[in-house]
Formats: sequence, C-alpha cells, structure tokens
Amino acid sequence: MAQNFISGKNGYVNVEGVAYSFGKWRCPMTAGTPKVFNFNGGGFEQYVSGLIGAKVTLEGPWDVGNMPLVVGNTYTFTLGVSVSVFLTVAGIVNSVEPSNDVEDTPKVTVGVQVSGSFTPSIT
Repeated sequence: MAQNFISGKNGYVNVEGVAYSFGKWRCPMTAGTPKVFNFNGGGFEQYVSGLIGAKVTLEGPWDVGNMPLVVGNTYTFTLGVSVSVFLTVAGIVNSVEPSNDVEDTPKVTVGVQVSGSFTPSIT
C-alpha cells in the first residue's frame, strides 16, 4: 500500500455547517468489551464487542462572538482532515472551558459526548 500522508493545515471543524476557528480536534472512538468469562473458555479471558461511543475535544483560539455553543445542547459536528476526509457526528456539548494567558491569546476547549449512531472508523 502506498503511503498517503497529508498536512494538518487543511483540517477544519464545522458546527451545524458553520466553520469554527478551532485549531485542533480529537475524536477517540471506543467499543465496550463486556466480559463473558466461563468454564468453557479454556482458562482464557473472553470478551464480546459492546456499546460503541466517541468523545470529541475541540481546542483553539477563542473567536469571541463567533462560537455560539451552549452546554447541554446537541449539535452536528464535521471534523475534517481534508475536503474528502472527515467525520460527522452528532453530540451533546458537555463542557466549555475558556482560558486566558497574558503571554498568549485567549483559548477555548469544548468537550462533546457523541450520541447516537455514527461511523466508528477511519480510512
């Protein structure tokens, strides 16, 4: 397989179709693995695939007045790597953390709990 690395400079975050000025996003996707240990397991642990979920973290400069997000509200987020490579998830904003540093610009970090179905994969 040929390598196909790309730069992060083409990334983006859209919320409800509107571009937001975040500079970083993360979206760990997980599957629960419930134990199914039993006497017939030959002495080995056994698991099954369980509930699938994801959490999104958005970070970047605080674009004051242009980032209307409300904790507790559900939004659709498009998390882009490039125009053709992106994830789309619906999730509940469960945290908004603005911060300020005298030696830097004000920043904001937003946490999102994905709710409902999504495609838990990458290409």
